[in-house]
Amino acid sequence: MPILGFLGVEPTALGANNEAHLADCLATKDVLTVFNTSAQWLELAKSFTFARLYNPVAITLPTTPQEVSESVSCAASVGIKVQARSGGHSYASYSTGGKNGSLIVDLRMFNEITVDNKTGVASVGGGVRLGNLDLSLYAQGKRALSHGTCPDVSIGGHFTHGGYGYVSRAWGLATDTIIALDVILADGSFIHATASSYPDIYFALRGAADSFGIVITFYLKTLAAPKKVVTFSVNMPAVLRSSAIAADGFLQLQEFSLNSPLMTRNLTLGIVIEGGKEFILKRCTLVCVSPRYAKRPAASHEPVKRRHHYQAHGAHAQPQPHPQRTGENTDDHPIAPTNSRGVSRPIHEARQRLASTYSLKFTTMSPSSLMMIH
Repeated sequence: MPILGFLGVEPTALGANNEAHLADCLATKDVLTVFNTSAQWLELAKSFTFARLYNPVAITLPTTPQEVSESVSCAASVGIKVQARSGGHSYASYSTGGKNGSLIVDLRMFNEITVDNKTGVASVGGGVRLGNLDLSLYAQGKRALSHGTCPDVSIGGHFTHGGYGYVSRAWGLATDTIIALDVILADGSFIHATASSYPDIYFALRGAADSFGIVITFYLKTLAAPKKVVTFSVNMPAVLRSSAIAADGFLQLQEFSLNSPLMTRNLTLGIVIEGGKEFILKRCTLVCVSPRYAKRPAASHEPVKRRHHYQAHGAHAQPQPHPQRTGENTDDHPIAPTNSRGVSRPIHEARQRLASTYSLKFTTMSPSSLMMIH
C-alpha cells in the first residue's frame, strides 16, 4: 500500500527543473496553485511557530477529491514531498512540510458538515475547524462528540493523532469517533476506509494519518449532547509562591483525582500556568454530584496510599486503576437535590465559599457554547 512518506523518491535537492515540471503538471490538471510570487503567498505559507520556518515549493488549494489526487500525483512524478495541511497548528511546523521544498495540499475548502440524524453519523470535511464542527453538530440535531478545546484547530491532525478534550474521560478521544474515512493515497488513488474495507489503512489513519494518506472526509459517530454542562475556573496564584507549595498543590490534586468519589468520568480537571504568576484550575462536568450522594468506590478497590507515598516515589508513583464504571455517558451516581435554579444545594454552597476566597467564575451553559471556553 503506497504511503506519503515514499512518494516516488525522497528529494535530496530541488532544482529549477523540478519546480517547473511541478508547475506544468498542476497547470495541466487545472489545480489552483500558489507560488512564492503570488500576493497570497505570505499568508498561505506562514508557519504556526517562528521557531521552525520552512519554505514550501508550492501550495495547492483543491476543491474536489480529484484535485487532491492530482496534486499528489504531480508531486510524486518529480519526487517532491507532499504535506497535507488541515489547520496548520503544528508546533514542529510539519504542516509546512517539516523541511524546505515540500508541496502543501491545503484542505481549507473541504469544510462541509452534515449530520444524519437517523444514524448519528456526521460527515465532516478534512479542513473543518473544531469550533465550527461543535456549533454545526449542535445546530443540526443537538449532537456532540469528544474533541479538544481550541476552536481554531482543524480536524485533520487533531482527529488522526488522538484528540483529548473536556469530555474525553466520558466519551473517549476524538479518534475513537471515526468510523470511516475518504482518503487519497500516495499513488493518487481514492479509497473509502472502514474497519472492514481497507482495515490496515483504517487502523493506521487513526494515529498516524500524515504518513499514510490525505483524509478529505471524516465519518464520525456522534452522541446526543447533554442539556447543560458546568464549568468553573479558579485562579490561585499563591500556589506558585514557592516550589514546595506548588509541588504540594499538584500532589493534593493528584490525590483528589485518584481517590475522591467525586472524580467520576463526567468530571475533567485541568491546570493552566500563565507567565509564572497565575495558577488556574479549570473544571468541566457533565453531571454535578454532591459528596453526600456520590457512591464511593467498591470496597474491593484498594485506595491509593496517601501523600508520603508520593513523596517517596515522586513522578514514578503508579496510580491505582479506576473502579469499573457502568453506563455509556454517565456514571451510576444519583443526582443531589437542587435549588430553584437546578443547581445541587451542596454544590451551590461550595460555590459560594470558593467565590468568597478566590477569583472564581462558574458558568452553566449549553454544550454549543462549550467550545468557546479555553
